[in-house]
Formats: sequence, C-alpha cells, structure tokens
Amino acid sequence: MKSASGFGSDGPRKTPGRVRLLGQLDEALHGALGMLHLDDLGYWEPALKGIAQQDIHALVALSTEPECTAKHLGVLIQVPKSTLTGILDRLERRKCLRRETDPDNRRSAILRMTERGRQLVAAHDRGHERAVHHAASTLTETELSQFVQLLAKVVAGVAGREEEKR
Repeated sequence: MKSASGFGSDGPRKTPGRVRLLGQLDEALHGALGMLHLDDLGYWEPALKGIAQQDIHALVALSTEPECTAKHLGVLIQVPKSTLTGILDRLERRKCLRRETDPDNRRSAILRMTERGRQLVAAHDRGHERAVHHAASTLTETELSQFVQLLAKVVAGVAGREEEKR
C-alpha cells in the first residue's frame, strides 16, 4: 500500500520528519544520478559515445566469461532472448564480438570478444572510475566510509525486499 508520500507503507513509522527526509533523499538521489550522467556512457569516456548501456554490460560480462554461449550471456545480463539478439547484432556490427558455432552443439553460438570489444571494456572501466571519483570528491575519507556503509545497508534492505517478493 502506498502512503501519501508515494512510498510503501511497510518499514518504520512515517513521522512528519521522516516523510520530509524521504522526500529530500528522493530529490538527492535523482539529482545525483542525473549529474553523474550514468545514462550517457560517453559523458565520462568519449570512446563510449553512442554505445547502449545494455551493449557495454554485455561486453563487461563477456570480459569475465571469455567463451560463453549466447544463452548464458542472456542469463548473466538478465535480458530476454529477443533483446539479446539485438545486443549481439549491434556488437557484431561494431566488430566488438564474433559469434562462432559451438563445436559441441551446432545450434548454439560461442561468443568471443574482439580487440575492439576489449578496448570498449577498458574505456568503460576508465569512465566508471572517473564517475566514482567525481561522486566522492567532496567527501572526506571518514564521510566516504560512512556513506559506503549506509548505502550497503540500503542495498541489502532493498535486496531483501526483492527476495521476499519472489
């Protein structure tokens, strides 16, 4: 059930002070995410201009599992088969990966990242590092430690609620 603030009714009691703070948190999160340009990979690393987030996430996953099947990649990045086909087509057109027939199962493809794909993963890592450093630049080491601990607590709570829904 949603409260007047738009947040679920479960959790701690909604005092006026807490509702005000939740509104401020909502504004701060939206502002921070917008200013970090996480939806525009090219903002932090020009080599990623025009690359869709799903495409780079597929390459990052491939960098950890160098010879995986298309089906396994779909599981790793949690996309349906129809979406995965588009991702693989775009990455193949950009010469970031090659699809090769699996010798053990000719109906399946093994994905192999090319040098161009590895370059984009390295560019992603550089851009990601820049964004994180920028986000933390105004915090002292103590504040950063506190922020990381609090954010980990929030993530664990959200993950727990997501698990309850299943």
